[in-house]
Amino acid sequence: MIKFDDKRGTYYFVYEAGKHPYSGKRKQIRRTGFKNMKDAMQSLKQVILETEKNKYADLNMTFEEFATKWLENKKISIQHNTYINTIQNFKNNVYPYIGNIKFKDLNNDVLQEYIKKLSGKQTRNGDIISSHTVHRVWKYVREVLYKASKKKLIDLDIMDDLYLPKLESNVSVWEKHDIERFLNAYGNEKGISRHYIGIAISVLTGMRMGEVLGLRWRDVEFEKRTFTIRQTLVLNEGEGTFNIETRTKTKSSKATIVVPNRLIEMLKNHKKLIEADKKRHAKSYCDNDLIVCSRYGTPVYPTNLRKYFKHTVTLLGLPNIRFHDLRHTHATYLISQGVNPKVVQEILRHKDIKTTLGTYSHALPQMHKEAMDKFDHL
Repeated sequence: MIKFDDKRGTYYFVYEAGKHPYSGKRKQIRRTGFKNMKDAMQSLKQVILETEKNKYADLNMTFEEFATKWLENKKISIQHNTYINTIQNFKNNVYPYIGNIKFKDLNNDVLQEYIKKLSGKQTRNGDIISSHTVHRVWKYVREVLYKASKKKLIDLDIMDDLYLPKLESNVSVWEKHDIERFLNAYGNEKGISRHYIGIAISVLTGMRMGEVLGLRWRDVEFEKRTFTIRQTLVLNEGEGTFNIETRTKTKSSKATIVVPNRLIEMLKNHKKLIEADKKRHAKSYCDNDLIVCSRYGTPVYPTNLRKYFKHTVTLLGLPNIRFHDLRHTHATYLISQGVNPKVVQEILRHKDIKTTLGTYSHALPQMHKEAMDKFDHL
């Protein structure tokens, strides 16, 4: 094994460390520059010991150990809220099932059994976990496994022919008459919260909650009827508190959007309320230039806005949907009115039209019927 280099006048060795158990790739360890045989032999012994010790170290790594490191590295490339939610998803929906399994023991049967158990998981409120959640969690698990395959820890073949639950629509929306009921309540219904404007913004623009809560007056062009989305409300890691940050979910999220005249009029009236707050609480008012804020100018937490939303839903006798479903309501209404899905994609700032078509496919059949009905007019 140890050889003498005539040109350099030194000793060297090449140690055959075997083949990787998955990739089959041959591994060699080369060391050069030893002045004598004794030093070369001592180095070779050390290499052999370390190689044997670490030969299967990576394969003995558990899924949780690898995924934790992967998440930490991925943190810089995703929005903070997404990072926090992903960690929570792994803790609740991944690690209890396959977290302790070593890569050398991961195979197709183990993964299929995991998907099967996750699909039958019962949530805190007694419901069965949604198919959308299963698909979302699996997307991240698959990404971890793909990264592991790059490091030769697994063969991607273990993900072949896996069965996932059929996706069912989890989109609940207000119908046209529900939207009208909500909008007509403005100025005509007692008990309407000061944060009605935040709900209205989401209904009439399809903006995300974080974007609504981060919207400032300087971001509104009243004459042009536009909003420019420049910042959002995000969760501070490990603190349970929120902060306004100058960033959005994706590059396309930072955009200027056109808004209805009706919303512009609402904002003009709401601005009077804000100005009154500034005078009333002059000494304690914290001017963040926010449209949706407390009477002291401070940001409104998502949990509080959801409470106000539920109160409004109950007050007006509207269908009980999630706040995020207001974004779906906006898009569904536009599609049902014949607006081209490509335009809806741009309004919602989806990166890919497949996302738009996939999410709002429930609204397309009526458009198909109307399209076919046009032949009856020929």
